Amino acid sequence: MISMAFSEAKYYVDNLSENVKRGNRQKLRRGDWPNKAPFGYLNNKADKSIYLDNERAKFVTKAFQLFSTGRYTYVNIRSFFIQNKIKNISGVKPHLDKIKRILTDPFYYGYMEFNDELFQGNHQPLISKKLFDKCQKIVKQHSRQTKSIKAEFDFLGLIKCQECGSSITAEKHTKHYLRTNRTATYTYYRCSKKRGKCNQRYISKDEIEAQIRQIIQPVSLPQTAYKKFLEWLEKDRQEAKLKSQGQINNVTRQLKLIEEKLDRLLEAYLDQLIDSQNYQTKKNELIETKADLHENLKDINTIGNTWLEPFSEWVEQAFHACKILRAKNNGHELAFMAKTVSSNLFLQNQKLSVNYASPGWNVFASTRTDAKNYQNNSNLLAVYRKIRTSFQQIVK
Repeated sequence: MISMAFSEAKYYVDNLSENVKRGNRQKLRRGDWPNKAPFGYLNNKADKSIYLDNERAKFVTKAFQLFSTGRYTYVNIRSFFIQNKIKNISGVKPHLDKIKRILTDPFYYGYMEFNDELFQGNHQPLISKKLFDKCQKIVKQHSRQTKSIKAEFDFLGLIKCQECGSSITAEKHTKHYLRTNRTATYTYYRCSKKRGKCNQRYISKDEIEAQIRQIIQPVSLPQTAYKKFLEWLEKDRQEAKLKSQGQINNVTRQLKLIEEKLDRLLEAYLDQLIDSQNYQTKKNELIETKADLHENLKDINTIGNTWLEPFSEWVEQAFHACKILRAKNNGHELAFMAKTVSSNLFLQNQKLSVNYASPGWNVFASTRTDAKNYQNNSNLLAVYRKIRTSFQQIVK
């Protein structure tokens, strides 16, 4: 009897498991995700669908874009989320394993992976397949590196040798002091010499870190300046909103006039007041004008104010740079910020040189003056306007 009961129970469990699997596969074939929504999405309990998490989705997209450059590690991407105060819905900061799962999940370009099988999803993608594939190539490169190297050396992948163009690598050296019977370990960075002979000498980790702080300092935004930037940014946002609405209203009025002209033209043709050839010519002219107006309307909605969001993000990053500089023992954060503010970092004769990235950072570095001048609103406003212009020019 007991044996029979166990057999029946096992049959019931196996049958239930098969039914669950069958149900999941049916959902997947319909394009529905049967499990908890991935980071950046939310579950709709009412209709069991998946929709965008507006608070986190744009940061997931940005993480893919940063990682695709090849200049950011998993640790850097985690720092990016932490810097922007992005946590999961339970309020937990993303772990490194979570970062890797995000960057390797096809869900974000519109496909769902379930038991090593891909299904096309109904959800809105956050990235393109092209961007995802680019990131996967970098994931493979990272997998060839040992975990110990990634954990020990904060500034790997950040700097190039200016003499030969090779990457700067790192290594540890241990020294024993006989007098004190003490052993110490030191970290040094040097040219990897992968492109042949190079005459550059090594440099200590402490010196590299000190120079990176010097590179970040000119493009860090003090709190007093940060508050003024936020004030002016909000004013710009309101003005842009009013300007856009005025442009939209103007184009909408013109579209209404075109529709009225088309109606009158058709009436004139039906009343035989104009011939077929003139009707067709006038109609085509109006239709082309209508198409141009629709294109203008689209540009107003999608292009006109697109500089505001990246500029706003830049202001937050520049202020965060100030916090990073005040902290200690934060090499991974310094590396992330150095990658953010620079397009290239070079090492020659144990000295770092930088090309600041655009938009924003290069302009800020060139306009940065004595800290006392930031107490003067007119000087600070001039700096703000120059940086703002660099963002506006990007979208033109």
